Amino acid sequence: MLPNEFSSLYDHTPSARLSYGDFLRIKQPEGTLRFGIDNQFKDRVATNPQLSERGIAVAPANLEHGFTMLSQVMPAMETGESDGAEAGNQLHWGCTDGLIAQSQINFELDELVQQNKTAGSKWAYEQFEQGCSQFRQQLYREAFQSVSRAIDGEGTNQGNKSEFRFHFLMGLIRLGSYRNTSPGIVNPPLAQHAFLTAARLAAATHPVEAGHAMICAGRAALVAGDIEDAIAHTRKGLNTLPTHAAGMYQLGRALFLKGMRKEAAERLADAILLDVERALHAIGDPDFVAAKDFLDGVLQQALERYEERYKQVAERYRRALKILRDFSFMDVSIEDMRLRSFAATTEIPGSAEAIAESKTLFAYNTAIDRLLEGFRLLPACLEEFKGHSIRLLQQQVLHPPRREDYLPPNISDESLTEGKTSRTGVITGAVSGIGVFLFESSKIAGPIYRGILESMSELILLPLGTAVGITVAVSIVEDVYREFTRSKYKSALAAYDAARHGYNALKRNQEKEIAEIQEMSLPQEFAPPAETGIVKLGGPDDATAKKRGGAWAKL
Repeated sequence: MLPNEFSSLYDHTPSARLSYGDFLRIKQPEGTLRFGIDNQFKDRVATNPQLSERGIAVAPANLEHGFTMLSQVMPAMETGESDGAEAGNQLHWGCTDGLIAQSQINFELDELVQQNKTAGSKWAYEQFEQGCSQFRQQLYREAFQSVSRAIDGEGTNQGNKSEFRFHFLMGLIRLGSYRNTSPGIVNPPLAQHAFLTAARLAAATHPVEAGHAMICAGRAALVAGDIEDAIAHTRKGLNTLPTHAAGMYQLGRALFLKGMRKEAAERLADAILLDVERALHAIGDPDFVAAKDFLDGVLQQALERYEERYKQVAERYRRALKILRDFSFMDVSIEDMRLRSFAATTEIPGSAEAIAESKTLFAYNTAIDRLLEGFRLLPACLEEFKGHSIRLLQQQVLHPPRREDYLPPNISDESLTEGKTSRTGVITGAVSGIGVFLFESSKIAGPIYRGILESMSELILLPLGTAVGITVAVSIVEDVYREFTRSKYKSALAAYDAARHGYNALKRNQEKEIAEIQEMSLPQEFAPPAETGIVKLGGPDDATAKKRGGAWAKL
């Protein structure tokens, strides 16, 4: 049994022989939620450092009877929208104030009034907005009065009985919390009625909010002692929000109290997989602790499923890394490029394995989260590889070939075609192009090239200013011209034309390869999961596998 300190209970339970209202009044934490857990099961859930990493403090001294006191900062009242799974993971039933900020409940007044044009409706929504503000300020009695007016009206001002948000807020006020404990306001049966009304009104247009309302109705029924209704309402809510951790845990508790222990164990294990901290709530629940074999079975089932999930995710991640390693460009693999992002992704499996070594629920959960972080890094790593590959490809074909790199600048296509050019042009071209021809020497027949080179050398050394020099020069130029026209210039032009066409082909191929690089992606199955608590392990679709080929198809 738990020690005789009701404040050490995490949640209200029938076995405590304490009314729900009295439990809230005794609990009333000052910003910190304190609860006891059974030491016999603690080491299977988390070590002290693992608890500390999640902001859960362990009291320095153990409680009597083998229990340890934990303390956790109460969740702040968040604003902004949230999906059903996220809200369910964050929800602590004694801290339900934050639910008013979730999703469609927190509509702006102007947006609501646009849907309800009449002056009477506007008044009702103004009362609702005022009630929301008072609720956030923990003025629960005033909030109750404002939302009552919004629903029922007052005097000549009409209320609005068909707005589900009004009834949801009324349900939260009636349900109570660690901060809202007034006996005149907290009334679980009336809270259940308000939540059921909200669910009915929201079902057609706001199914997520209807699911929230049904789970809250199940909570109200549970604390009122109506176990059958608690099971029915919670099941219905989970049909819409199957990953709602608080709702799943609630269903497990209700089934246990009903004596349906096999299904209760399954649902509690489901809740722990959705939110690992629910395991702490379980080992601090006096009803579960009194049934040690049952609780042992729940924890064992959760551990086995966590371990299996960890192994599946780790194997999936190793396969993703293998596929990433198979990416290459110009025979340079992504690993050879030594990208920082790739190095980070390769360290993750070892890091996750080290975390999982303690084999606690918290350890497996953290190891899985570490691997999921890796999955989120993989696309960034691939993008860095693609950018690097494209830059390498672009560097291969930077500039088009220049004509002057192959021919002296004064030699025209017409001259080459007709076999004619001026002697002065030949002299100038021969001298100015000597560097290019030397570069091309390996492509010219030896005897012809040596003759040309010798003639050009003699030409350069002649005293061109004398009559003899000019005569000799003309003779040499004719020899040079004959040799150049017959072999060199035509070969040079052919080489230039080939280079130009080759460049254009390379540019077209480059554009095609860039497009192919940009289309590279990991299979959809390796995309980061939308929810860290749920990891889908299905294979890639056939079309994707066939399109990718190679390593992709082996999945």
